Amino acid sequence: MLIIIINKTHTFMKTKLLTLVVLLFTSFSLMAQITGTVKNSSTLSPIGNQTVYLTGDSLSGINMTTTTNSSGQFSFTNVGSSNYYDVHTYDCNQSYVGQTITSFNTVVNLLICTSGGNPTNCTSIFTFFTDSVNANLIHFNDLSTGNPVSWAWDFGDGTSSTLQNPSHLYSSNGNFTVALTITTANCTNTSSQIITVGNSTTCQSAFTYTISTSNTLTVQFNDVSTGNPSSWLWNFGDGITSTLQNPNHTYATNGTYTVSLAITTTNCTSTSNQTISVGSSSACQSAFTFNSNPANGLIIQFTDASTGSPTSWAWDFGDGTTSTQQNPSHTYTAGTYNVTLLIFGTNCQSSSTQSITVSSGSGSNFSVSGTVTAGNNNLDYGIVKLYQTSGSLVASAPVGSNGAYTFSNIAQGSYLLYAIPASNSTYNLTYAPTYYTSDILWTGATTLTVNANQTGKNIALVQIVPMNGTGSISGNLDTGSKTAVSGAVVNLLNNSTPVSSVITSTNGNYIFGNLANGTYTIWAEIAGKTTTPIIVTIDVANPNSINNDFIVKPNAVVPKAVSIDDAKKSLNIKTYPNPVENNLNIALSLENSSRVNVEVFNLTGQLLISNVYDLQSGSQTLRVNLNQLAKGSYILKISDNNNAHTQQLITKIR
Repeated sequence: MLIIIINKTHTFMKTKLLTLVVLLFTSFSLMAQITGTVKNSSTLSPIGNQTVYLTGDSLSGINMTTTTNSSGQFSFTNVGSSNYYDVHTYDCNQSYVGQTITSFNTVVNLLICTSGGNPTNCTSIFTFFTDSVNANLIHFNDLSTGNPVSWAWDFGDGTSSTLQNPSHLYSSNGNFTVALTITTANCTNTSSQIITVGNSTTCQSAFTYTISTSNTLTVQFNDVSTGNPSSWLWNFGDGITSTLQNPNHTYATNGTYTVSLAITTTNCTSTSNQTISVGSSSACQSAFTFNSNPANGLIIQFTDASTGSPTSWAWDFGDGTTSTQQNPSHTYTAGTYNVTLLIFGTNCQSSSTQSITVSSGSGSNFSVSGTVTAGNNNLDYGIVKLYQTSGSLVASAPVGSNGAYTFSNIAQGSYLLYAIPASNSTYNLTYAPTYYTSDILWTGATTLTVNANQTGKNIALVQIVPMNGTGSISGNLDTGSKTAVSGAVVNLLNNSTPVSSVITSTNGNYIFGNLANGTYTIWAEIAGKTTTPIIVTIDVANPNSINNDFIVKPNAVVPKAVSIDDAKKSLNIKTYPNPVENNLNIALSLENSSRVNVEVFNLTGQLLISNVYDLQSGSQTLRVNLNQLAKGSYILKISDNNNAHTQQLITKIR
């Protein structure tokens, strides 16, 4: 309660002050509310008494519900602070319908079906928060889909409940695995989470950070450690420290810093580290590969392999000469040299050095040999290919019955080794083609530097875990000019696990069969080319996914996806910015009302973000918050209810 004491004789001042207080309270109320409507997707009539949910990020603890009035309107007031907010409800099929927003004073309009639904699937989902008075009292909220009729909670301490939204008082501090099993008319599903209760005897350092939009050198750090720490020691990576719990720090210069947080509790200590980039651009890292000319070993071709989008290069060849080309060629006299590449980007620079030995003659002086294994056995039949890191094939060698292979007369340089089981191999369908030392993707392969004879370069084939089902996925590879790409390896992954690997036919086609329902990543693997994979989901309604085609470009393999713009002209999409820091904008122009799915996957096909929007016709912009994602590359997939879809690679730089 706010009490204001005012001298009665100052009537004018009293009126002014009360007006100011009213304005302040009105302003706060407006800042802290999220409103919207729920309407029937077919008739656009308002839906009353519909439950609407509001949740924040994992740090905010925001978990609110409300119901719509007779006009279909809802409002959340006194909403706390969060990096993003998820406003959603469930339709007649008990499917999630919602929108992710990043600020207050946002109007969220949701369109749902109200009849004719027949949910056949269910998913157990729950959230929880700690009571503000008693740290051992935990409140649980069921957010499951599928219209459950019963709930079975296991609180992880030997007690249980059949309530939908129970509260539970734990008798001791600690970490507990809580499970919720739901039952509907058609299915049963269970999910579990580990929660920390009370003043736990274990602790784990953890923190988040937010870079100021007004000064990108200023960072707000927030402690999110478990175990109720009593002291904190921050090292900001620039020689400055702090003992505050949630410090604010301004760096002197742009760059990349390793920040550590050490916490101490009554019973334990813990330290965690994160690398952050501050300033107006992301960090860069110098790297390069090199190859001798097969006809003249004194000629070395250098290839820039740096990250961070450098804009200029400075080479020091170690013999007193330099170059500013990105990928220079240099002629040496025989000897050993330390070569340095210095790169420059926006507010970023980095250097790296390698030692190379140059000799006269043909440059083909060395051998490379090793063994290919499949589990505890040697590969019986197959081939090993030797590539330059640019993807140029240098030579192929057969694999003997003992799994051995040998390359002779190899020039010094940087190479990739790739082992492929033969079609008549015992291991053809159970082990995938694999790069040295053991990775199915060339981006994860170990680069082999040849400066002398290389022995014992063993390749451990990656095992395939086949699926058991009746679904299929198929597609084609071509160059974009109707020239088929045959003999290319195409991998299929499920939750990062290889489930199949095939080689394209003479007309560039591939097919995966016997697949169970689920979400898969299709990865066309061509050495030296950056691949943007295709994400595909097959289910009971759509068990066979076709036309998953790739275009093989000079430096990349990209999906030839049916663009939403081409499929029934239902959507016209533009995404920006890309690269992105935190918020990705998706501008759409809709000819008709449509349900739009926005999904973000990592490169191995794991679904990280899924938002569903019921949108009216016209132009509008969606904002997807990527703050919870680490720096790196991701797949953005956008689809609508006409089965139109598009995919693109996005890069998060912070």
